Amino acid sequence: MSRGRIDRIGSAPQGCGGPHDPGPGAPPGAPPRRVGWPTALPGVRRLEWHEASIPDGAFLRLPVPGLVVVLNVAARGEWRRHAGEPWRPQPAASVRGLTLHPTLGRDPDAGALGYVSIVLAPWAAPLYLRAPAAAFVDDIVDLALVAPGWPALVARVAGAPSAAARCALVEAELHTLGARWSPVAGGGRGAPASARLGPVAERALVEALERGEAVTTVAAALGVTPRRVHQRTRALCGVAPRDLAQLARFGRGIEALQREASGEALAAWRAEHADQPHAIRAFRRFAWLTPGQYAASRRAIPRTRFAVAAPASAAPGAER
Repeated sequence: MSRGRIDRIGSAPQGCGGPHDPGPGAPPGAPPRRVGWPTALPGVRRLEWHEASIPDGAFLRLPVPGLVVVLNVAARGEWRRHAGEPWRPQPAASVRGLTLHPTLGRDPDAGALGYVSIVLAPWAAPLYLRAPAAAFVDDIVDLALVAPGWPALVARVAGAPSAAARCALVEAELHTLGARWSPVAGGGRGAPASARLGPVAERALVEALERGEAVTTVAAALGVTPRRVHQRTRALCGVAPRDLAQLARFGRGIEALQREASGEALAAWRAEHADQPHAIRAFRRFAWLTPGQYAASRRAIPRTRFAVAAPASAAPGAER
């Protein structure tokens, strides 16, 4: 399979492997790195290798418009949904389902973090995880309980010599799993209503809602009732169509803020809202932060798109 260019984000030199790839054992304080691995696998929205250290060990994991599979090969840390819960250990291989609020994370040792992350489209969860996205909603699940092959993959990734080799191993595993996908599977128009939405239609349903199309428009395009769209969205994703659309819009806001130099992206995201106060409220609903607070936190710890330092001003209990 041909590979595209590797985009390294951060202060590390261009390229992969070799002397510029300190690996998961890099000392705390080393420059954060994110290595993006281009892939055309169905339903795989992002495949990346991350390295960073969190100075104070505390951070927020923001909602993501997709399921996030994480393969930890260095410090794992702990997580909880809100301040009232006990801390739980982060599994070596985990999947975080769709959620409408941040989760809290920490690395008690403030050590170096090293992990591969895969963002999957909600419709692709059965393809790679053997269960619908609804099975993981608002939770972080140990993949050893879902698909036994994932923990073994973590060991192989940990032994790989470079960021490129780690991403290539994961892509090969995803390719094997994705080979099972059949675009003609599922019922056609002559099938019962319970089987009418096959993989292609379900993918079209999710992607249309994420673009912000109205439920009635999606239903008409698929030849089903609006009620059926609501039912299938909840069965597939575990959230309502409106929440799925707003989560996707939040994701576009994150991407726009990532590209601060591109005023067009930020203007396009703001144009999706009635006015600026509405945009700020919508962003804060998912992040517990305003867009300005998010940007400031990102400058303090440029770690990943959806993990930021937890500011004292964030009030998790009040925002749930």
